[in-house]
Amino acid sequence: MNLITDICESDFPLSHSELHHYADFAGLEGIFKNQTLWASNYQQLNDTKETAILEVPLIEALTKRFRPLVEAKQRTIPQVRKAVEECGGDLNKISADLASDLVKSFYDTVARGTAPLDYYVTCFCTHAKDDYARENGLLSQWRGYGGPDGGFCIVFDSAALIPLLQKEFEAHYWTVPPRLAAVNYHTADFSVEGIFKLLLDECDNVLSAALTNAPYPEIVMANFLWAAPLLKHQGFQEESEARIVVIPGTKHDCDAVVAEHGDVINLPLKEIRARSDGRQYVVLFDGLNLKLPIKRVIIGPSRLQDENFDKARRLLGDDIPIVRSDTPFLPLPALK
Repeated sequence: MNLITDICESDFPLSHSELHHYADFAGLEGIFKNQTLWASNYQQLNDTKETAILEVPLIEALTKRFRPLVEAKQRTIPQVRKAVEECGGDLNKISADLASDLVKSFYDTVARGTAPLDYYVTCFCTHAKDDYARENGLLSQWRGYGGPDGGFCIVFDSAALIPLLQKEFEAHYWTVPPRLAAVNYHTADFSVEGIFKLLLDECDNVLSAALTNAPYPEIVMANFLWAAPLLKHQGFQEESEARIVVIPGTKHDCDAVVAEHGDVINLPLKEIRARSDGRQYVVLFDGLNLKLPIKRVIIGPSRLQDENFDKARRLLGDDIPIVRSDTPFLPLPALK
């Protein structure tokens, strides 16, 4: 996969042909009438370990990788040999320190620095391995997004969404291209090496460059920016999530590119907006006159399911199929 140009892995639409997005009626109405999607700031999502969950396993994986590199370089590079000697010859310690420093530099850029690169996420369930949920929705999502009046699930065609994301990429200045990908979960058998090997390989290149005073391979940051949003706590595993991840370019970022490379940035910055409660978001496809690839809408279980079906039909017209969920569930009424 080319991190500079590709929106998603080539096999993603085959393995995740549909994307399910749950909303209340206001959300359905906004998406359909405006033909846009909102991407929320990752720091304001439900998973409080967003991004941070990768830090410790990444340091551990890099420590194991860095040890043989340091051991080999100390034989030929005097400054490396000196650094190892100053650590008392403890290769594990110096490897762990190098891994920790590198990973810290990633997080300083994304979340802890003076000009952080916030990423924004549009969340979907794929239900790729659950035939019932694919046709009827997931009960936990109906509970979370339905409210007392019941919810709606908008089902998108994955393959048809990719060219729209390409249009969005071409219309604004982004730090990296938008990405559409499945989420990985930090379960007992989770392996950084197995899932984020490209990132680890580039980190090896960074260490080799640092030990030999070679130029820093900047592609490593793109690898990190595309890995960190794609790992979540195992408690969310049933959602089988896929997400659109976007990282709007900032003025600070743009000015740095111009200063370093002399490039002229002609694309506009993406507007960062805020809800009434202060939560930040960006609007995807706004002003591009594109049509979202909605395959069907599932009406969630509730006492008002038939009424909700009729409301959705009036809104959507006759071109988009609408089906009722078979799940027997009645949301609790709102507390007064």
